[in-house]
Amino acid sequence: MYRPNGRVTQQSKSFLPLRLNGRFFLLFFAFTSLAIPQPSDTVTTRIVAPGVKHTSMVLPSFPLTANVVEVDLTNPLISLETVKAAAGSRETLFAREKTSSMATRKTNESFVAICAVNGDFFEMNGMPVHIQIENGEVLKEPVRLPVKSIFGMTGDKKPFIGRFSLTSKVVTRQDSTIYIENINDICGSDQAILFNKYYGERTGTGLYGVVLQLHPISGSIVNDTIKSVVDTLIDLSGNFKIPQDRFVLIARGKARGSVLRNV
Repeated sequence: MYRPNGRVTQQSKSFLPLRLNGRFFLLFFAFTSLAIPQPSDTVTTRIVAPGVKHTSMVLPSFPLTANVVEVDLTNPLISLETVKAAAGSRETLFAREKTSSMATRKTNESFVAICAVNGDFFEMNGMPVHIQIENGEVLKEPVRLPVKSIFGMTGDKKPFIGRFSLTSKVVTRQDSTIYIENINDICGSDQAILFNKYYGERTGTGLYGVVLQLHPISGSIVNDTIKSVVDTLIDLSGNFKIPQDRFVLIARGKARGSVLRNV
């Protein structure tokens, strides 16, 4: 379930999203073998919650086992959320976790996770292959080449599939622009990289750039401006700590010079 601040994007290996008459479908597939005689096809349906219906299809003749979750997005109590695996108490790019564990972790007195599904391919260390946004905050940028189609949802709960790119920059009070090469990634020569809490506790960078710790004074949101105040500026600092409520900008080479001149 999700209450997005901005445009939510997510590509799936495990489900196919469809939109029909304001409803949203999740299809889960598991293939079986025909090595032994199979029983007849069976289809069962149950209501999981108001506006949420689960259908189980076991089709030995195909062979195919499918689970379909139909969600009524017009229900004001229902929303869709992306979640990243956690290491301990902190969600991080470099973690792996079962969807059942994520659902349990997100459930509380005012919020119940009804359905959870893998939303992307991921590396062995847990890093998503494609873009992910959680609560308006970018965990990982979209794949640049080739550009891939992604699934997302607008702030008014309209699902979509499309191809997107992300351009990020810092605009200083003097109207100088520092372009951000990537988010939560390795910082190359002459580049500026933005880190947030999803990268982990520290940036892991060497003693080669200038570090800005940024305090956002407006909410995180994509396709808009996030106003921030510079808490700390340290030159030639490495492996900087990333507080849960701060951004950290690392700039090397030409990007470092631009930061030192304009911030």
